[in-house]
Amino acid sequence: MSRFNWLTGIRVLELTTAWAGPAVGRFLGALGADVVKVESARRYDLWRGSANAKPPDRKGAHVYNLAPNFNGLNRNKRGISLDLTAPGGREMFLRLVQAADAIVTNLTARVLPNLGLDYGALRQVNPRIILLNMPALGASGPNRDLAGYGSIIEGMGGMAVRFGHASEGARVSQTFYPDAVAGVHAVVALLAGLNRRDRDGHGLSIDLSQQETMWLQLGEGIVLHSLEGREPERMGNAEPGLAPSGVFPTLDSRWVALVVKSDEQFAALVQLAHPKLRHFARWETTRRLANRMQLESAVGSWTATLPLAGLLEAFTERDIAAAAVNNYAEAAVAPCFADLDALERIAHPEAGTCLHLRMPVRFDGQCVDTRLPGVRFGEHTDLVLKEWVSASRKEIEGLRAGGAVVDEIPATL
Repeated sequence: MSRFNWLTGIRVLELTTAWAGPAVGRFLGALGADVVKVESARRYDLWRGSANAKPPDRKGAHVYNLAPNFNGLNRNKRGISLDLTAPGGREMFLRLVQAADAIVTNLTARVLPNLGLDYGALRQVNPRIILLNMPALGASGPNRDLAGYGSIIEGMGGMAVRFGHASEGARVSQTFYPDAVAGVHAVVALLAGLNRRDRDGHGLSIDLSQQETMWLQLGEGIVLHSLEGREPERMGNAEPGLAPSGVFPTLDSRWVALVVKSDEQFAALVQLAHPKLRHFARWETTRRLANRMQLESAVGSWTATLPLAGLLEAFTERDIAAAAVNNYAEAAVAPCFADLDALERIAHPEAGTCLHLRMPVRFDGQCVDTRLPGVRFGEHTDLVLKEWVSASRKEIEGLRAGGAVVDEIPATL
């Protein structure tokens, strides 16, 4: 049980998919909010994967409850199956809205209005409701109805042209980076909305464009273009304004990340690498930047003659910023992970016990523990409908009979 139940009593309906939206609910749920993920067999979270995938070997397990990414993002929540397009589904959802404090959605801007569930309709049944709407490209404008994924946002916003080396074409990050950025902004916006609501008693509609949150991370590029009419250069692994910087090979087939931030550090590097870098000994920052490729090629030739551990020890002794370039397996066993207690073993009824990253914050030095494992499809439907709106067994079975509640996702969908 989490020590930090500061949001206990807050009820949140989550109509989300993939990363950005579910990240909001995960954080709120970790701090005690009752977050209920609403899905249907026709429209369930994209990150569950396909119900038509190869069935799992584990007895009683459903393939759509096993995805590690989904289970990691959808901890600390409860889940219900409710098709808002089926008979009785929309009406039951509005009853849930009456009992809720907030709704979080990252679906395209047209989804709720098409269901007759825009903010005006929601406010009629609950004047205190807060709607956090975070479509990829905003709730207004010519792109409001476009589906947007991380790679789409990176491409449209200019981020993709910054990745890679100068000789290469545009590329995306492959980590859906915009989702993570939008999720953090959304948590802050929703907590601010709840605070305001507690002060004046009024609900609030929050429009958060994931594209705009990405632009905030690219500010210097936009400013440079507006001031000078030119685009920032694609720089590979280099740090702007610092040379040498980047990743360099080592003798033992590893890579070391290195950043030299001052003339004093560069002098220490030259002394360490003597005589390999003696030609560059008097190069100040301006000259190093102007001849970056020549300098960093020489640094790479030197690092390739020494093992990673020896390089890291030498850099640390000279106060030069450096670190090993780890793959995921290496990162998971790195000493800093153990020291931070960054990984947590979570038992899941179908997926088994596996490692997940903890919430990356400590309160008074204490970790925020996971209260609930990744939510299974429709796991808490009956319980939530009874607790939130006092739905009777007859009402719930009526929803099942009409297809609004489905307990499993058929493999044909």
